[in-house]
Amino acid sequence: ANCMDKEMTHTILEAHGIQMAKWLRVDNEKMQDFDAFAKQAEQKLGYPMFVKPANAGSSVGVGKAHDRAELKSACLHALQEDYKAVVEECIEMQEVETAVLGNSNPQAAGVVGELVPVVEFYTYEAKYIDGTTALHIPGRVDEEISTFLCARATMRSSSTKSTPSRALPPSACTRSCGHTAGFPIRSCWTA
Repeated sequence: ANCMDKEMTHTILEAHGIQMAKWLRVDNEKMQDFDAFAKQAEQKLGYPMFVKPANAGSSVGVGKAHDRAELKSACLHALQEDYKAVVEECIEMQEVETAVLGNSNPQAAGVVGELVPVVEFYTYEAKYIDGTTALHIPGRVDEEISTFLCARATMRSSSTKSTPSRALPPSACTRSCGHTAGFPIRSCWTA
């Protein structure tokens, strides 16, 4: 349930030292002095950045901002969906995912899929309406990485005896650009 709230997800991940996109919270109070908030966002996140309602899914209310005017518009739009929103840096990269089924003995699908939106980011329309997103199953990743991500996705503890030599931000699995950073966070590491 914690991952249903993007602000809560970010807070928990930060507390556990899990690498993710840089972010800020915005709400109607912060919008009262938008220029101050925008300056903080520009300094911490840089453009482009994404604005997401904290408690919406499927990219509902998500916007991508390339400048201050778009940031203001995206914040106002996101705040129509929820009383708070998160603003995240944009991380451009390959988007991969794997399904995990089960609770006491979780099993990964065994293959990593890859989503390639033809629009600028994976919007609600691209997900459910216009059919323009390309889906590659298996994803175009090395078999070793696919196997590792599937295994990592089913780990029941975030603590491991070995430290991965390279960490992928959550967006490698769920694409920070347009998705909740929390699912499936456990698969966002490569060796």
